Amino acid sequence: LSAELDEKTLRQALNLAVEHGTLLHATLNINGVLEDVYSLTAPMYRDRQPPTVNVFALYEQNIGMITPIIAEELKEAEKLYPPQWIKEAFKEAVTLNKRSWKYIARILERWASEGKDSGEYRRSIKKDDPDKYIKGRYGHLVKR
Repeated sequence: LSAELDEKTLRQALNLAVEHGTLLHATLNINGVLEDVYSLTAPMYRDRQPPTVNVFALYEQNIGMITPIIAEELKEAEKLYPPQWIKEAFKEAVTLNKRSWKYIARILERWASEGKDSGEYRRSIKKDDPDKYIKGRYGHLVKR
């Protein structure tokens, strides 16, 4: 039993190293026997970014089954928003127990329009102008 546990732990560690980009993995057929072969990656590939956020896995783990309509919306969100934003929006929604794609989509839309509080991808935020009612469309109806 302990030998199986050690082999399982080793396989998990090797898989993590492959995902991280430190090792390369190949399965070779040597005389009819399949062998797993691992090799160190070249130094120029070691600073490769870890795998991006899998929005489908996040949805299934935190909300539930994916319907075809939701799948389309998730694909669109992957195109529109940075992976880190998607992950953080899921985290915020789950923390507040708002397990709904619509809620998460609104978080992402708000961050895109108003900017995220971390400062990245910040767009211009419209300041409240005290004269907006006087100068606006119905300004002729307002008195100071």
